[in-house]
Amino acid sequence: MGTCVNPSAKDVENRGHSIDLHSYEHLSFPTLYPTDLKLSLERTQAAIYNACDLQPEEVRDVRPPNGFFTLRIVD
Repeated sequence: MGTCVNPSAKDVENRGHSIDLHSYEHLSFPTLYPTDLKLSLERTQAAIYNACDLQPEEVRDVRPPNGFFTLRIVD
């Protein structure tokens, strides 16, 4: 979660674990407008970049909060 990304995330990545997008504030994806969802994921990518030095294109796997998503979100 973006608000919880901290320097220890770099240690997790260095141990070989993947760093994925989850959301910035753990809001359920189906309840968000598409622009808000995009902003949440971009803010999370920025937090991960700041903590782990991983470029946004390196962090593209998404794990929705509570596993909830719709076909609209997948598109």
